[in-house]
Amino acid sequence: MLISTTERHHPDAARGAAFSAPDGSMLYKTVVERNPNVFLIPAGHEHGVGTNVKPKVGQVGNGVVELLADYQFYTVPADRLGLTQIGGYNPTDQLQFNVQRSELTVDTYSPLLGEFGANEYDTLHRYDGREDNMVLPVDLTSRTTTFQTDSVAIGTRTVTSGQVATVPWERLKRDTAYAWFVTARSADGGVTASEPSVFVTTDEHGRPGKWDTGSPLYPWFNRS
Repeated sequence: MLISTTERHHPDAARGAAFSAPDGSMLYKTVVERNPNVFLIPAGHEHGVGTNVKPKVGQVGNGVVELLADYQFYTVPADRLGLTQIGGYNPTDQLQFNVQRSELTVDTYSPLLGEFGANEYDTLHRYDGREDNMVLPVDLTSRTTTFQTDSVAIGTRTVTSGQVATVPWERLKRDTAYAWFVTARSADGGVTASEPSVFVTTDEHGRPGKWDTGSPLYPWFNRS
């Protein structure tokens, strides 16, 4: 399983980059540790690059590779781009998998310049070029492919602009937390989604249900 996320860890010239706050640690604890099928986590947001290889994550110990690649602050001399001033630079990391050899090859490439490598354009001079061309261990042959979800579509309603849409949610369990969100689509093709929310059903005596660390949803909604 590959998990792509915006913010995962800080850039680091050496391996062992620290988690970014608040998403990095939460993603690790709630998803990566609990799912041995996770083998690769590409990320961005933090300006720079970083690589972590963690061989003992999950139950089977097949390893997880974490890749940070964000080149937003890299700059290229104007004469390379045919411009009158320094321009932006945003290459991509090409990933090639060799299943039989259990290897992942990472090459940084700029389609704009038609060249490999990027460290020379880092104005902070943090890297030596090895991060632009790497071969990393990934084990795909021992991992099974499964996926499951406990999410369902509750229902749909069509209303005129400015009206309230309601949808009944049936067969809810007692004293249980449920998360939900709404996706709205307009006639002209616009789409927007609400922030996720949570509620807890009453217990068998009609009293408020429990909302504490024992609920699987608690870590996602409690920010204190």
